[in-house]
Amino acid sequence: MESGYTVADMAEDTTEAIKSIGIENADILGCSQGGMIAEVIAMDHPALVGKLVLASTLARANAVSDEAFDAWLALSENGDRRALNRDITQRVYSAEYIEKYKMLFAVMEQSGTPEELRRFHILVEACRGFDVYDKLGGITCPTLVIGSEKDQVVGKKGITELAGRLGSQLILYEGYGHAVYDEAPDFHRKILEFLKNA
Repeated sequence: MESGYTVADMAEDTTEAIKSIGIENADILGCSQGGMIAEVIAMDHPALVGKLVLASTLARANAVSDEAFDAWLALSENGDRRALNRDITQRVYSAEYIEKYKMLFAVMEQSGTPEELRRFHILVEACRGFDVYDKLGGITCPTLVIGSEKDQVVGKKGITELAGRLGSQLILYEGYGHAVYDEAPDFHRKILEFLKNA
């Protein structure tokens, strides 16, 4: 992964991969940065996307996301994997989830090679300047936006702003963190219901 790799680049690479395996129309779920990628695919390749689910993501950076991304960029640049992993855990998961899996998180806190830190830094840099808010009118497929009120990565505003701009259905959970896709027990069921009925 080269420095300067953008969300638009990721979207084009993903589109190429989808087409290369013969998929002509896909229902796409994108979580976090994956949601940003999915937005760009739906805007730039509308014929490729049947239905779209965007979880824990945003259309443009805000104060909450800037604060999180800046912290992660500084920690990854310094190579402080333990502090970085701890910060990610605290921002991404609810306190209850962290307590439930504290042994696992303690082990994960020590993970991360220099190459993984370099790649992570590039991915966060791509998020830092992301802004497709004024282009969201290019998304014409049925869309569901899912998030959590306590999201400390993209913020509640980022999620509700995205849904409002799209005029899409919104599911906003209480009590979960950014990784509502890991925490909410009915997350997948709600997505399947949308894909079936939209």
